[in-house]
Amino acid sequence: MKTKNFTLIELLVVIAIIGILASLLLPALGKARKTSQAAVCLSNLKQVGISLNMYADDNDFHAPLTSYLAGRYTWDDYLAGYDGRDSLTEGQFNSARFNLSSSYSDSYGAVYRCPTDAVERRYGGPALGRSYTITAMNNGDTNKGFLGMSNHDVTRNFGELSKPSNTITLFENHVARNLLGNGWQDVQPSQVYYNQDQLGATPHGGKANFLMADGHVAKFTLNQTLQRSDGSMASPDDVSTTSWDASN
Repeated sequence: MKTKNFTLIELLVVIAIIGILASLLLPALGKARKTSQAAVCLSNLKQVGISLNMYADDNDFHAPLTSYLAGRYTWDDYLAGYDGRDSLTEGQFNSARFNLSSSYSDSYGAVYRCPTDAVERRYGGPALGRSYTITAMNNGDTNKGFLGMSNHDVTRNFGELSKPSNTITLFENHVARNLLGNGWQDVQPSQVYYNQDQLGATPHGGKANFLMADGHVAKFTLNQTLQRSDGSMASPDDVSTTSWDASN
């Protein structure tokens, strides 16, 4: 019985069809992958929010302190013991803070990293990144650009917030200096997110994930975060009565 071999033309047609199908499927697969990563990012931030609320319950409903005047602890350091990590002493944190990936493992504190955050972190050697930053406040709120949750030696009380469901606690901050256990980028004002957006570096297609004070996670554009309660738009230099404002 004779077997019929493919002709060169038939083989080229098959290859062309496979190429067309691949060109149609690959963008869809890439989009599905980004969607999946964004969902994991949202879930991670939600878990961090649960740890933060557990910490607040044990500390008179206050948000965690940040670095410098807080004895070099960062807000994520305070959540150790609530987030599945062992609660370490200040000496242990200080000896490992700039090279946590070598001291522990690449999976240490993975919940603090968004899967879409591909920015390389180094401090002498490889360091572990942190994709989220707590909003900065100013003592006495003398600067209207700083109306957030924490300012080194003083923090907001969750129980005193008038609009917890509309108050940002943590926001995505995918930059090289945002390191787990490091104080460079652990607390920042709204201008940092504004600057990222102006550079086109806002994650998730122009939107970022935000942890709100009541524990839910929302995805906003820059303009959505700058909308005032009266419907007008705020500037990054004065975010009063926006979602960045935890003072009212």
